[in-house]
Amino acid sequence: MNFIRVGFLGAVLSTCWVEHAGSVSITQRAGNNFRTAANNQEFTLNKSNVNADDFGLLRIHDFNAKVETQPLVVEKGAGSDDLVIVTTMKNEVIGINARTNARVYNVKLGPEISSQDMDMWKHTPTWGISATPIIDPATDTLYVAAWLKKNNDNRFRDYWVFALNPLDGSRKAEPVRIFGQSQEGSGCWFNDAGAVYRQNNQTKQYVYPKLRAGLALTENHGLVLAFAANAESLLGGRKNPHGFVVAYDTRGLLGQDGVSRQPAIFCATSFNSWGAGIWHAGGAPVTEGDMIYVATSNGTSNNGDVDLAESMIKLRFKPGSGGARPLLEKVDYYKAFLDERKTGGGCLWQDNHSEVSCGRGGAGSAAADWDFG
Repeated sequence: MNFIRVGFLGAVLSTCWVEHAGSVSITQRAGNNFRTAANNQEFTLNKSNVNADDFGLLRIHDFNAKVETQPLVVEKGAGSDDLVIVTTMKNEVIGINARTNARVYNVKLGPEISSQDMDMWKHTPTWGISATPIIDPATDTLYVAAWLKKNNDNRFRDYWVFALNPLDGSRKAEPVRIFGQSQEGSGCWFNDAGAVYRQNNQTKQYVYPKLRAGLALTENHGLVLAFAANAESLLGGRKNPHGFVVAYDTRGLLGQDGVSRQPAIFCATSFNSWGAGIWHAGGAPVTEGDMIYVATSNGTSNNGDVDLAESMIKLRFKPGSGGARPLLEKVDYYKAFLDERKTGGGCLWQDNHSEVSCGRGGAGSAAADWDFG
């Protein structure tokens, strides 16, 4: 069996420091909703004690699957010790005592995907939990998105959202399967395991959504997931890949009466366009209040405020009332290539020819960085 070895870094300083050190919970990707990765409560580490003698690797933990996500930490989540939460590409959620390195729990959420058909670099043989989960301190809930194959058939795949107790991995509510049509009028569908077609006497699922960006929370109960897709070209109709932002009301996920468990869904391009995937190199969307900020990747971007490839997008999460489905409202957007157009024969993407750059601009120009998301 192949094992992945992950090391925990920590300070090994004087006894006096250990007695007075205060640990900090890390509940989301990059530590806060602005993704700064800054620990503003750290007052002990400095240039004199961060060195080879006093600071370094404490221990190593072995996993039998690839770890694509950032570990989370719950201060004193394992009795008097801190709890480290790690998720794997085999859909495992693992709690580890940060001091003893012992496993507190190991929960399998469902059958992972064999990803040989979608991993061109052949470095991820299975696909399961690929986005960093998030802990909601208000309800002590760990939200995890896992990709599961349906009925053990690897052709048909669904994303599920789980609400777990971060201290023991137990379920706080039944999981929800992500599916549905976007709400901004573009006609896009989030392709679930039921979205199939026939080709060459075979039943296939339309292009798979692909989740890499970490999960995020808004201050008005929104759980945010941002998707790219397992394709980056114009394929036609429902086969077209799209970038999506999906958001749930966490109260509904936890089973509160009168609150919808359906998602708000925003599609970054129109049904007959393609792309605008949200990758973020694994980083989570930025949130502030009820606002959500994402960056999209390559694709169609020649249709005003409808096709938003290579763009920054600002959305507002609006919870539903009376059991109604929540909504993601587009507030604003910015297309870098509106400033530096490069169209015509030099276009990389043949369907971009009227409004924005589809070739690279000169060094230092906005058009030089054509892959925003």
